[in-house]
Amino acid sequence: GSGFQYQIGCEGDTGYATPDLDLMIVHGFAFAYFHTGDTAYRDRALTIWDNGVSEGYLGTRKHMNQQYRTAGSAVWYIENAP
Repeated sequence: GSGFQYQIGCEGDTGYATPDLDLMIVHGFAFAYFHTGDTAYRDRALTIWDNGVSEGYLGTRKHMNQQYRTAGSAVWYIENAP
C-alpha cells in the first residue's frame, strides 16, 4: 500500500508505509491550504485523506481514534478556504 513512512532517528528507508496514521497529519496540509491558498496543499490533503480512508486500519478503538479524532478539521479547512 501507500502512505507516509514515519521515521524518527532512522537512517534510510524502513520499507513500509503506515496509512493508518495518515489522517493524523492531513489537517496540517489542509491548514496550509486554508492560509496560503496554494492548491498543492489542498491536493496533497485530499490524496492523504483518500489514502487514509481507503487503506487505514480501523480494527481497534485506538486506530479509529488516531485516524478520525482531528481529521474532520481538514474537511473544514478545505471547505472554508478563502
